[in-house]
Amino acid sequence: MKVKRIIAAALSICMLGGAVGYDSPLFEGASVTADAAKQKYENVVSGVCGENVTWTLDRNTGVLTIDGTGDNYFAAFVEYKDEIKKIFFSGGITSIPKGFCAHCSSLTEVYIPEGVTVIESSTFVKCPIKEIWIPSTCTTIADYAIPDDITIYGYKGSAAEEYADKSFTVFVDIASAFNKGDLNNDTMIDGRDATLVLSMYADSSSSGYVPTAAERIVGNVNNDNFIDGRDATIILGYYADLSAGASISFENYLKSMNYV
Repeated sequence: MKVKRIIAAALSICMLGGAVGYDSPLFEGASVTADAAKQKYENVVSGVCGENVTWTLDRNTGVLTIDGTGDNYFAAFVEYKDEIKKIFFSGGITSIPKGFCAHCSSLTEVYIPEGVTVIESSTFVKCPIKEIWIPSTCTTIADYAIPDDITIYGYKGSAAEEYADKSFTVFVDIASAFNKGDLNNDTMIDGRDATLVLSMYADSSSSGYVPTAAERIVGNVNNDNFIDGRDATIILGYYADLSAGASISFENYLKSMNYV
């Protein structure tokens, strides 16, 4: 009980204190100054790309975010296609249509969250993508949807692995390569990881920082497609239980709370 009170107090201090420094290589360069943040928002463009879907491009970072629910039906951001470096889809998106991100000449990374079920053909044709992250919910990946000579991050036994096998593409099992909750990569899940979650949440809220695909996989412990104080609270709860003598893996801890 004493341990839990101490950890709860630490969490409160982190929340009241706002953004704190990063000490993990995952978070290098996340913080921005107030002037940079102002410039950032002045260089943001957005529009509609579905009945309930919008797109937002930060022209400073080249990060395109597709947000909303349901299907996309056209790539309305085509005039900015050569500026796009990374694409992140929100958890409400269910499919990615044919040619949606084609010919984005600077695109190197794509993160597709849980919830997307279909990736249609030629979606990323003529894109110099180095890596793409595909969720376990994706059951259909059409032929030629993903370029060759990239790394596909997905889950064993999934459509992502099947596509990688038939296209002779490098496949990385997310479950084996990343330890959810361990944001500083020290093989332990504790208060330092919770602090990093809160730091990233603070930067996202105050300056519009967009987490990388790896950060989303590791930091979104409750699988709601957001990284925020709820994830930090879960990590701290787990650390408190371990400190009190519990013996349970973080994966089983999440399962016990219905987060997996």
